[in-house]
Order: sequence, then C-alpha cells, then structure tokens
Amino acid sequence: MNNQRIVAFVNLKRAINIMKLTVLMLTVCLSQVFAATYAQTVRLTVSAKNETLENVLKQIEKQSEFLFFYNLEEINKNEKISINKEDVNIQDLLNTISANTGLRYAIKDRHIVLYKAEVISSQQSEKKIITGIVKDVSGPIIGVNILEKGTSNGTISDMDGRFTLEVSEDAVLKFTYVGYLPQEIKITNQKSLNIVMREDSQTLDELVVVGYGSVKKSDLTGSVSSVKAEDITKIATSSPVAALQGRAAGVSVSLGSGSPDATASIQIRGVGTPNDSSPLYVVDGFPMSDINHLSPNDIESIEILKDASACAIYGSRGANGVVVITTKKGKAGDLKVNFNAYYGIEHLASKPTMLNSSQYAELSNIAYQNAGEGPLYSSTTNMPYNTDWYDTVSHLGQFQNYNISMTGGGEKVQSVFSANYYKREGIVKSTDFDRISLNQNNVFKATSFLKFTTSLSVAMTNHKRLDPTSIFLSSLIAPPDIPVIDPETNYYTGIRKMRLENPAGRIARNNGNNKRLYFVGNFSADLNLTKDLVFTSRFGIKFRNNHDSDFQPVFYETADNSTLMNTVTRKTARTIDWTWENMLTYHHNFNEKHDLTVMAAMSARSYTNDAYEVTKQNVPIEDEEFWYFDAATENPLAKGDGAELTMLSYLGRINYGLLDRYLITASIRADGSSRFMKNNRWGYFPSAALAWKLSEENFFKNWEQSVLSSAKVRAGYGEIGNENISSYYPYLTPIAQQKYYTLGQNQDRVNGSLPSGIGNVDAKWETSTQLNFGVDLSLFNNRFSLTADYYIRKTKDILLTQQIPRISGFGSMVRNVGGMQNKGFEFTLGFKGNKGDFSYSLNGNLALVKNEVTSLGTSEALVASFPYDYTLIDLQGALGNIIRSEVGKPYGQFYGYVTDGIFQNQAEIDAYVKDGKLIQPDAKPGDRKFKDLNNNGKIDDGDMDFIGNPIPDITYGLSFDASYKNFDLSILFQGVAGNQIYNAAKYYYMRFDGKQNVRAEYLDDYWRGENTSNTQPIPTKDLTRNSRNFRNSDYYVENGSYLRLKNIQLGYTFSPKLAEGFKPSIRLYISAQNLFTISGYSGFDPEVATDLSVDRGQYPQAQSFMLGTVINF
Repeated sequence: MNNQRIVAFVNLKRAINIMKLTVLMLTVCLSQVFAATYAQTVRLTVSAKNETLENVLKQIEKQSEFLFFYNLEEINKNEKISINKEDVNIQDLLNTISANTGLRYAIKDRHIVLYKAEVISSQQSEKKIITGIVKDVSGPIIGVNILEKGTSNGTISDMDGRFTLEVSEDAVLKFTYVGYLPQEIKITNQKSLNIVMREDSQTLDELVVVGYGSVKKSDLTGSVSSVKAEDITKIATSSPVAALQGRAAGVSVSLGSGSPDATASIQIRGVGTPNDSSPLYVVDGFPMSDINHLSPNDIESIEILKDASACAIYGSRGANGVVVITTKKGKAGDLKVNFNAYYGIEHLASKPTMLNSSQYAELSNIAYQNAGEGPLYSSTTNMPYNTDWYDTVSHLGQFQNYNISMTGGGEKVQSVFSANYYKREGIVKSTDFDRISLNQNNVFKATSFLKFTTSLSVAMTNHKRLDPTSIFLSSLIAPPDIPVIDPETNYYTGIRKMRLENPAGRIARNNGNNKRLYFVGNFSADLNLTKDLVFTSRFGIKFRNNHDSDFQPVFYETADNSTLMNTVTRKTARTIDWTWENMLTYHHNFNEKHDLTVMAAMSARSYTNDAYEVTKQNVPIEDEEFWYFDAATENPLAKGDGAELTMLSYLGRINYGLLDRYLITASIRADGSSRFMKNNRWGYFPSAALAWKLSEENFFKNWEQSVLSSAKVRAGYGEIGNENISSYYPYLTPIAQQKYYTLGQNQDRVNGSLPSGIGNVDAKWETSTQLNFGVDLSLFNNRFSLTADYYIRKTKDILLTQQIPRISGFGSMVRNVGGMQNKGFEFTLGFKGNKGDFSYSLNGNLALVKNEVTSLGTSEALVASFPYDYTLIDLQGALGNIIRSEVGKPYGQFYGYVTDGIFQNQAEIDAYVKDGKLIQPDAKPGDRKFKDLNNNGKIDDGDMDFIGNPIPDITYGLSFDASYKNFDLSILFQGVAGNQIYNAAKYYYMRFDGKQNVRAEYLDDYWRGENTSNTQPIPTKDLTRNSRNFRNSDYYVENGSYLRLKNIQLGYTFSPKLAEGFKPSIRLYISAQNLFTISGYSGFDPEVATDLSVDRGQYPQAQSFMLGTVINF
C-alpha cells in the first residue's frame, strides 16, 4: 500500500479508541475470532442506487465490525455508485466497489483501507529505504500518512504503527493524521525513525462525559474543564485530586500538609457554604464522596463540571461542582502490557534553622533579665548539649510506585486489569504510607443489542497513625540545650521547661496504625431497544472499612508527660454506599438538521455508617503479642455511633441541536432525602443552557479573514441543592453526654445525657442558583484557543446554628438562614505549534473570584478559632477567636487587633493618651503598640477589626509541553494571589519567653533597645507581658501569594530490539516537584495553610526528585 495516504472517515473518537492500543491488563483476554476467518464468514447485504460512497460504507459498518479508512484529500466520499449484493462476503462487496470507483483496498483484521492506484514517483535520484514506527503517548497508530515532501511518494503506518518507504537522499518526510499536529523530519543518515504524534485538541472533537451521557466537545453548552490521563500521572502522588492542581480554571486544590497520608481538598468556584464545600465525585457513572481508593494510573480522563447547567443533573449533590472520572477500559486487539515505575527522594526545600544551645542560653538570660530576674545560665559558651531536634526526628524521605496493566480482547469481550503498589516514607520518621490497589474492567457484548460492563476495584492502605505536624513543630521549639536521651535514666529526656513531649520519644512510642480496605463495584447493562433508544441499568456499591489500632505503653518523662497505665485501643468504622440507576436514552438525527437526545432516569441511594471504639488498660507484659483486650485487666470502655441515609431521585434531560449551530440543553431533577421531614423532603433542581456556534453560520464561513477559526457563545442557568450538612438529621433533637451526675443516698456519680439543642422540623435543602456566560474561541487555524466564563453563584437557605431564647429550655437550633454569593471570571488559553521535529504546547488558566456573605439570620457574625491540640501550646486559649464572618464581608476573614509598631521609649508610651489617660498604661519600652480604633482611650474588644482575607483574588496555572524527536519535556507552574495567611506558628517559634526555641531569624528582628526594631517586641520571661505583645493581631497576618514550579519532567523514548519480534517502547524520565517557590511568606509553606487558611506549623510539602520508566509491549 505504498504511495498512498489515508485518514479516518468514521467517527473519529471511535477510530482513535481502536487505534490507541495501550494500557493495562493482567486478565486473560478472552478468545478472539481470527480476522481472516471473520472476513470469510461474515455475510453482508448492500443495496444502493446512485448513493454516495460514504453512505455505502456506512451500510457495511452497521452490519459488521469492519471500519474504513481513507484520505479525504484523495478520495471523493460523495462519488455516486450503485450496488446490489445479497448475502456475500466482504471481498465480493469490495471488488464491486473497486470496479465502480477504481479504488483499491487492503484488509487487515477488521480494518479496511481504501486508496487510489499506486502513483509512480517521478524522482530519479538515488534511493534509500526508511523504516520506522509511529505512535502517540498511548501506543502505535494505524493509518498515519507518511509523504515524501514535494512528491507523491508515500505510505501509511500499519496496525503496529510501522512503515517502510523508499525515498530519495536528503528527503523530508511529512507525517500527518487527523486530530494530530503534523511533523516534518529531514532524512540524513537515519535508517529507522521513531515518531511520536501529538494530539491537536482543536481539530479533535473529542467526547466529553457530562453525567448521564456524553457530548462532543464542540456541542458543550455548560462550563466544563477537562484533564487528560497523561497530565494526571506526571505528578508523583497517591491522590488523583492532587494532580488537578493548576490544571483547570476555577478549581482550587490544596494539601493540608506534606504528610504521606495527607488528602487533597478541592473547591470549585470558591466557598459556597460554611458547611461542606467539597464537590461530588462520579467514577464511571457511580457518585461517591471521595476517591481515595483510586490510583492515578487507572484514570483515563477527568471532567470538572462547574456551572449549574452542567451540575444540576446531579441535583442535591452537585451544588459544589462535580468531578466526573472515567477509568481506563479494555481495547479490542492483541494483549498489550504496560509497566511503569518510579522511585524518588524528598526533603524540605529549606531546612528550618533554629537557635543553637549557646544562642538559646544567651537569649534566655536576656529574657530573664528583661523580666527583672537574674540570668538562667552562668555561661553561654561550651554548652554540654547542642541538640538539633529536627535532625533527630527526620530523615531523607523516599517514595516508589509500580504499576502493571494489561488490556486486550476480541469483538465480544474487552478487558483491562491493573495492579498498583505505592509506598512513601515521609520526611518525619514513623509516617510511612503504602497502598495496594487492583482494578478490573470488562465489556461483554452479548449480542448486537446487549452489552454488559463491569468494574471492580480493591484497595488497601496502611499508614502509621502519628500526627506529623505536632512532631515537626515540636522538633522546632524543643530546647536545644538538653539531650535526646537522659544519660542518668537512659530514657528519653523530659522537657521540663514546657509541657512538651520529647518528639523523639513520641516517635519511638508510636504504635498507632491505620488500615483501610476499599471495595468498589460498578455493574451496568445497555440494551438497544431500537437503533435510537437505549435502556441502561447501573448498580454501584462502595464498601470502606477503616481500622485503627494503638498501644500506649507506660512511660515517664515529666509529670505532665507520662502514662502510668498502658492502654490498648481499637477503632473500627464501616461505610456502605450503594446507588442503583435505570435510564432511557433516545437519540435521533432528523434530516441532518435536527439532532435530538432525550434522557430520563431514576436513581436510588442508600448510605450506612457505623463506628466503634474500645479501650482497655493494664496489660501486664508490654510485648506486642500481648496488645489485645484479653490481656488487659482494667477499665474497659466502649462507645460508638452510626447513621443511615437514603435518597430517591427522578431526572431528565433534553439536548437539541439545530443545523449543528444552535444548541439547547435543559434538565430537571427531583431528589427526596431522608435528612428532612416529609414537608421538605423533596427538592426540585432545574437548569437550562443555550449555545450558538457562530463559526457554522454562512456569514462566518464567507468572512475573508485568517484570524478567527471558530467561535461559540454560551449561556446557562440552573438551581442546585446541597445536602452535605453537618447534621445527618437536622430535624432531630441532639443529645449530649454529660460526664457525671450525682444521684442517690450514696451520692454515686453516673453518666447521663441531656438535649444540647432542639431539632428543626422545618429544616430544608440549601439551594444554590448560578448564572453563567461563556465564549469559546479558536484562532490562527486552530492553533490558539480561548475559553472565558463569567458566573454569579448565589446560595440561600444555608443551615446555620442560631441562638434561641433560653426560656425555651434550649440554647440553639439549626435553621435555614444563611446566604452567600460568589462572582468570578475564568479564562483558559492554549497554543500549539511545531517546527520540524519540534512540537510544543502552552496552556494557561486563571480565575478571579469575589466572595460575600449575604445573610446570617439573627447572628451578628460567625466566629471560629483553632482546634485544641493538647500536645502543644493552647493556641485557642492564647489567641481566641481569630476567624469572623459578617454580612457584606467575605467568608472566614481574620479578625484581630491592629498593631502600630513598637514603643521605642517611655516618652512614646506617655504620648499615647486619650483625654489625658494612657491608652496602654501597662506598656514598657519594647512592647507592641496597638491602635485604639474605637477611640475610647483603651485597648479592648472594640478595637478589633478585619485584618485579612484568606480567599485568593486570583488562582492560576501555566503548563508547557514540548517534544523534539525522542525527547519530551513538561513543565507546570501554579499559584495564587491576593490572599492572606494567618501565620499562627509565629506564636510558637517567633515568641521567646525563655522556654521554647525560636527561629534563627529572631536574633535579627527582636527589640534590644531604642530604634533597634519596630516589628518584633522585647524577649521576656514575663508571661503577662508576653501575652499582651502576642495577642491576636495583624502581626500574624501575611501575604499568602505564591508562584510554584510544581513539576518539571524530561523524558526520552526508544524501542530497542530485545529479541526477534520483541521490540518494546521504553520511556525513561527524570522529574522534580516543588523545585522552587516565589513567595514573601515567612512560614515554611504558603500552600499548606488550608485549615481556615491558618498555618499552625503544618508539616510542609517536600521538594522531590524522581527517576521513572514506562514500558509498553
């Protein structure tokens, strides 16, 4: 078939799915009927009179599994032919077509290539034979056009992507294929070529999964962002959500810490409610609240539904956006095996530098003297100990990942199987995490009208149950002048200056372990009732078992840090979540003008959760084999809780397209939830969206310009509910357990309970309405793309706890009184190009959002503080309520005192007066000055004000991908701007009181005399003075903007011939994550401050380097 060029004529996505023979499987790919036998045995009937070639080929495809390929530039698909054949094989039909058209054909398996008669090249120069293989990121590509530039000499790639072509010396070969960027390669001394094609997303009108169906990307009416599999696996992480960071406009992803078991949190278009703002995840049609069981290697694509017109089909579960995940499916063909692995190391980009023993002792003496006491250390040189606690509790982190997958099958059955092992040893010792996951997908085509799909996933995780943040922070503030091991007791030294457990001792005593088992099954059947009507029944179930075990041994460091009786603890939590859905889908195209799709479905969901915790004390022997309840002898205690939820839903959607340019989508969903009483049980969530493809209009096609290639405008409106509220049943009266009641003559103390609030029988759904306007443009022959959206999102009836009159006998009630609004712009830009062997793409996204609280009911404000951490200083007691939300303000702002420098001398203190009275009468030189905002002559609660906004004005991401011959390069930047972080960790390591250690930077900043510092007050042992100076204020608020090089990866692909007939594709790559961060933030990591944007000294994200390989054979 030399000297011919072809392209795919059939539905492009379908053809590409067949051609991309990649991915995973260890399953036996069930028996296949050989292609030659199929071609000889299948019988066809075709009757056509003066029909186009295209329609004749479609008749053949509908009756068989054959697919046709040909070049639209060489073959006229509208050529009229007549044919009348009954019960014949494919060769007879093709011979007739050939006689009518003069075309030739070639059959390979079930693929038929049509081409013109061979054209003899007029080139007479010296010839050479060039061989090679053409592929994309997934594997070989069939039917790539290979043409010697300037001639008609060419060929196509075969089923294995291979080609052979005789060319002239110094020839230039041009490689083209629909949906891919063209490449030109100059031939010098090469005899073999390895060509990697890059997809051109502007010409590839791919299908996008939008929930309960899919549409062509060009036909989208809502706001949807897509992330591909190759982008997800570029990041070394156990969480697919973490890999979305910086990839989609309006999607904010953050990690709570750099701990190996840390989970990523995601917000779509800002905070919509003070309750749970997490999106809904839908995996292969099955809704779920988390995807911790999924390996990133098993994901084919991720679609993020952002506006209400796209999300409303999920009703009450879609208010915060929907993340639709499609896992990899089996492909027909021979068995294909993929193996990929990487190994890496990690460390903190900047090691914390704390005071050494001499510096600590010298500063301690100053702090004691500033408190009017004598020095603590007689000598500050030649200290007996100089402990670097961080080095003691940390080591070089390591991580590794191994994934093997196999895929294959015949015309009836296609399967994919994958197995993955991921392990990470964190920087802080005793924080290991590992996961084993297995995934199996099968497609069974029982008949021409019935198809079954099954998906089974099993995952097991195991990690040490230790809070790395407390260990990390403890290692920073522990005094350096004491040893790790007390030489007298030969046990871990007690830190007597402060209530702090020896961090090394805590690691050594850590016996906590967490194990999780996930089982996820998804089963569906598709029945073609007619050629236009399909019935689908789908059942999905997710089972999760969470098991915690711990043994706390007897130890003594200090009176505050000791355990006099050992304890055995076991916790078990079990969740079962299933959904059953039945759906009818009708699709028909009327006269190539009216395209109609109608979907109607019902859905039923059941969720159950129960948890138990048991403890027992006093195991006589502390060896591990005795860590069981039967061995313990005292104080058994058991407790538990549980919940059950059910939901019934009815839904429908209509997609209508007129002339492939005017598009309408409308949907409605009704949800009934057991969370609410009957009068408010049902919620109704409608949506509608319109789109206009201007580029399909005649005036656009006749417009003589070369800038704008295509254009589409969109508008959508929808209403969505939210059932992710803190109370399972807000209509029930909550019961709280009290520690003891004294009853009876003997005054016995017993446990008891009483109502802590009152249920609200009128509680109902939180409701979010959203209006979205968008435009999709492509320019410069589809090389540049732009998508822009503007949205207004309003949430009402937010469930908040409201104070009620005490005369009722209760203190509070949950009511639908809250309101919130988000407005924003989103922009996504892309550019692709190539020059010779060099191809590249540049993609960027940017989102701007403005948040405002619109209602709080009868509450003046919502306030929040820190979670109490008994292992360290009580920040809650020290700083109080630092978070405040008021109507007309953004949600969750920082609220505190406003500083005005440092008092440099007594004269400044005496001059700071109101009506002749000192405003800060207890202040001394070196103390912090606070503003008297209410002008009442004293510093009190009335002087507190809003001092920072944690919500970024801008989130953005920028990626660059390039390839040159066998090399490929990928770079990802991401960041935020316009937000503030409350750096509460400064209360730990930038406040010196003669006890805890501080960062080395403190020595340059603290006040040591007049005009020496205007930012950091005097160090002192005086606790009262310290408390005043370090009260909640704007001292802790810092600019949280940052730009981070999230990932950079360089790869090289080659295909060595290891044996006769065995020539695998091998890619080697090196990669680095978090290589550098540009930020003015003084904390260790501006990205981990996700808990109300408060940095409590969280375990920072690590800088990592890794080496990996991907092998396909």
